[in-house]
Amino acid sequence: MKISLLAIAVFAIAAAVALDSCKNSFTPGSGTPVVFPSSNVHYTTVEQLFYQDCITSGCHDDGAVNTDAKVSFTSWSSTMTSVSGMVIPGKPENSILIQYVEGKFYHYPALTSLLNQNQINGLKTWIAEGAPQN
Repeated sequence: MKISLLAIAVFAIAAAVALDSCKNSFTPGSGTPVVFPSSNVHYTTVEQLFYQDCITSGCHDDGAVNTDAKVSFTSWSSTMTSVSGMVIPGKPENSILIQYVEGKFYHYPALTSLLNQNQINGLKTWIAEGAPQN
C-alpha cells in the first residue's frame, strides 16, 4: 500500500509541475489562423503567431526563461536571445525553432498539430530572409 501511495504522490507532483508551466486555460491555435505571405515576411506576422499559439497560453511568455520552456517569444529581442540558436538569421534549417515546429525535437503540445504548413513555411521564410525586426 505504501508503494501505491508513493507512486500516486510522485505522479501528482509531476502533473502539477507540468501543468504549472502552461498556466492558462487558453487553447493554442483557437483563434483565426495567422496567414503568412510567401515572401517579405515581417516580424509583425511572426509576432501574431507567437501571441496566438505560444505566449497567450502562458508557456513562452517572459516568465518562461525561468522554467523548462526556457524561451520567451514576447518580443523580437527575447526571441533572438533567450536561447542561443533558437533563430539563426539566414539559416532556417539550423534554427532550433524550425527543428521544433517540424517535429524534429519533442514539444508539448506537438507543434505539427498546432501550426499549418503556411505558418511553418512563413517562419522558415522569415528566418531565411534574415529574421528582420521590421
